[in-house]
Amino acid sequence: MQFLADYSLDIKEQHHFHVLGGYQFENYRSETVAATAKNLSSNDLFSLNLGDPTQYSASDDISTWATQSVFARLNYNYREKYFLEATIRDDGSSRLAPGYRYQNFPSVSVGWQVAKEEWFHKAMPVFNQFKLRASDGRLGNSDLSNFGDYDYIALISKTTSAYPFNNQKVYGYYNATLASPQKTWEKIETKNIGLDIAVLDNRLTVSGDYYIKENSNMLVTVNTTAMIGLGTSQYNYAALKTHGWEINVGWKDILGKDFNYWINANIADSKNEVTKYLGKSIIAEGVNGVVEGLPINTIWGYQATGLFSSQQQVDDYAFISNNTGPGDIIYKDVNGDGKINAGKGTIKDHGDLVNLGSTTPRYTFGFDLGFSVHGFDFSAFFQGVGKRAMIVNSAFVLPFVSSWRMPNQDQMDYWTPEHMDARYPRLYMGGGSNTLTSSWWVQNTAYLRLKNLQVGYTLPAGMTRKAGIAAARIFFSGQDLWETSGMWIKYYNPENPTNASTTYPFFRSYAVGLNLTF
Repeated sequence: MQFLADYSLDIKEQHHFHVLGGYQFENYRSETVAATAKNLSSNDLFSLNLGDPTQYSASDDISTWATQSVFARLNYNYREKYFLEATIRDDGSSRLAPGYRYQNFPSVSVGWQVAKEEWFHKAMPVFNQFKLRASDGRLGNSDLSNFGDYDYIALISKTTSAYPFNNQKVYGYYNATLASPQKTWEKIETKNIGLDIAVLDNRLTVSGDYYIKENSNMLVTVNTTAMIGLGTSQYNYAALKTHGWEINVGWKDILGKDFNYWINANIADSKNEVTKYLGKSIIAEGVNGVVEGLPINTIWGYQATGLFSSQQQVDDYAFISNNTGPGDIIYKDVNGDGKINAGKGTIKDHGDLVNLGSTTPRYTFGFDLGFSVHGFDFSAFFQGVGKRAMIVNSAFVLPFVSSWRMPNQDQMDYWTPEHMDARYPRLYMGGGSNTLTSSWWVQNTAYLRLKNLQVGYTLPAGMTRKAGIAAARIFFSGQDLWETSGMWIKYYNPENPTNASTTYPFFRSYAVGLNLTF
């Protein structure tokens, strides 16, 4: 349910006010019942009544949550030169603990259209727009879909199997997870400054922003000692700081009488750091979600330097495992202790694990361009990411890690004594030490993609009017037509990430059509 009301007021064509207020309520409830019967007495009739009475099972599930919000916004501008916007909202969520469910979130933004100042226009007549912006606002988050809606309560779980007690099979019930009785909102504050410029009769436009975002009450799962014997819920035990920028540049113009063209480009980047974490910071193989002092989702693994070429080389090198042999991946002995391991798994002692980057994309960019002339029109939109690391699960790319994982065609390039310059290590049932998280399996997933392409032709008006048609346009359109992506060659070096560039097929769509206007 949603209710909105707004009111506008202008005073002497100088003062412009707009007020909006509203209320929103959202309620979700799902109830599920499932029943299973096994060993049916007939393969032709699918009925629960035909099942083995000793193998029946039934279950039910209820999922429900609700949110409630009251909000208001005030807009004011004076002669389209000075701007003010203030917002206040009060949000409530059933996913949070009683007594902590409601929180106020205010925000304010101001703007100054300097180009409308008489003194600026006289000094800089080339500017059609020169606008300064600043804002400071807070919002909340309570929806962590990967976790339960009731983890502020000490929930009781049922064992998955029965155990004998008094000559009967009985099930046990236990508290599997510690509750979070003070779970409350994540509080996210964003500060932003920006500039909007338009010059040369609005042919050139530039917009830039810089922001700092701080989550001072971040919800995380806490790492604790195993002596507790229980899992943990979500607690407001961390803080995250992100800062970034974004730039948009556009140019449009008309050449002659009928040639219109344009090009727009944007690029953005951001960095984040976990500034506080009250749990135990652990450095482990793979993607580490929250570690104090590091970006979220930082990849830690071993630095691969090649493949062993002989048993003598294995014997002379640092110990990896008893099964290490020729054709296995060589991992750098970072701390020089003669053993390849993760040390104590802490920030101070993480053994030979190295930081292999973050899964968070960097330098996201895009640009579109196009023109129209004599009825023909063309437009294209490109989008991409300039920097991103992704860890590939070795179990999905190594043959025989599981007995049923047979080699694909590209995996036939594996190590043998006759083929040492291979892309994949030797074939080995279970994968051995080659399945460790390492730079061998990290990909540089930067890419550039042609997201959309359109080519069209609008028939001359004189021709279509004779047929009673106001306008007719024939066009071709394509989605995701081309991509180039950085791919690893042999092993990824985080200090010098040299990668091949490859083009490969993926899902594409095409359309040819006709638009008619009567």
